[in-house]
Amino acid sequence: MKKTKIEIEKLKEEIVERLKPLKPNSELRTPNSEL
Repeated sequence: MKKTKIEIEKLKEEIVERLKPLKPNSELRTPNSEL
């Protein structure tokens, strides 16, 4: 089963939303800006 890019992006957003309460926003944004 291959997922479309849109589906993958949605899954990434869901993961980020779940991690937000656990980590500061700066920690979440840093890896994204490096990619």
